[in-house]
Amino acid sequence: MRNEREPTDAWFRPKTRGYGAHPVSWKGWAAIGAYVAALAVLTPALLMTQRSPSKLALAVYLAAAAALTIAFVMVARRKTDGDWRWRWGEQNRDPGSSQKSSSDNALKS
Repeated sequence: MRNEREPTDAWFRPKTRGYGAHPVSWKGWAAIGAYVAALAVLTPALLMTQRSPSKLALAVYLAAAAALTIAFVMVARRKTDGDWRWRWGEQNRDPGSSQKSSSDNALKS
């Protein structure tokens, strides 16, 4: 499933190995910075409420952090040039393949 956007509109690109994406433009880095800044503001806000935060305050903090994380992931997925799926590092290589990669051959020599 590929996004129908032009490549210049992409803030993120799928990772070569693993799952997810990485930033490829200043907008992607700005989105990560905004997410981290929001969490950085939220955390001291919890700690300043009381000397020992109540269970309710902790629940509100966790709900807010989860909402921020879900919103960030939704934006990142929408602004990624490609789909999010597990990648093995090589095009068209499936995990059960008996085909050796160049890195496997380099380890033997």
